Amino acid sequence: MALSIDKLTSSLGSYFRANNKTVRGWIYQEPELFNYTATVPKVKGEFPVNNTIWGRVVQGFASTWNASGDLSIKPNILKAYDQKVNVEIKPDDLEASWLAELNTLGVPAEQRPISMIAMAELQKAVLRDINYLTGRGTRNAAALSTFGNAMNGLEKLIADGRADQDNPMYQIPGAALTDDNIVDVVDSFDIRIPSEVASMVTTIFISKIWLSKYRSKLRRLNLFSIGAGEFEMTLSGRKLVGLSCLDGTDVMFSTVEGNMVKLVDNDNMGGYDFVQTSDYTIKVALRWYLGIGFLTNQLVFVRVNSTSGSGLVSGNTGYFA
Repeated sequence: MALSIDKLTSSLGSYFRANNKTVRGWIYQEPELFNYTATVPKVKGEFPVNNTIWGRVVQGFASTWNASGDLSIKPNILKAYDQKVNVEIKPDDLEASWLAELNTLGVPAEQRPISMIAMAELQKAVLRDINYLTGRGTRNAAALSTFGNAMNGLEKLIADGRADQDNPMYQIPGAALTDDNIVDVVDSFDIRIPSEVASMVTTIFISKIWLSKYRSKLRRLNLFSIGAGEFEMTLSGRKLVGLSCLDGTDVMFSTVEGNMVKLVDNDNMGGYDFVQTSDYTIKVALRWYLGIGFLTNQLVFVRVNSTSGSGLVSGNTGYFA
């Protein structure tokens, strides 16, 4: 049952247009990290955030004026990146996959149109790649066609935030992670989150692999039963969440609620761009703006491999004593 390439192209275009809301869901809603982010809308490119910091302002009363508390305004630039999908589909290959699925499911073609198969397979690939990029992506404008270079992910943002002299992240020293010390390192990190904001910090993030090792160590220590959910509870009552987008890293961080954000352009949500025929193939294009970031770096707490240190540097002493 050879399918006409023109009819298939028309069918795919119609299906993607009719289901563009679903396509946008792959991009903006389904990636794992976005369960823990707030949304900053209308970002197309750079998005400046001004962090206003007052020095100490409260003093004992005296009848003379004594000004105190210097005001410092520090800009923090967040970015949403223009990204795309360009894939080519060979009609014969798509038809073979479609017929095999119809045979496996035992359903008629009307219940499982070929366009649905193509969209479902593309969804898996898009979601897999965005999940990776939100954790381990590094934007490289000189090599945008190479996978991994479309946007900056958590690992890159945290590395840059640690090195930022104007808006540094708060560094909490700890031993290098091992299978044996993972519980001790998490406990140490947990109790060293600054008391000024401790009540606003409800979650600590690590990789999903390190969360599994944390659970394994607890089981070996026979401390308490291990759940099968997405998180564990720390000694301070915080959620310890494992993110698959951080697998392959030793990143451990936390922040106040609402500080980790997803950057989107509500005026140009994108998604489906076009479907067209060229050289006996069908070209499918998607396009969108997306980024992640932190509104205030000084309110991001990151573990660093060190056995000593307060975590304070000159750029965040206005936030913490």
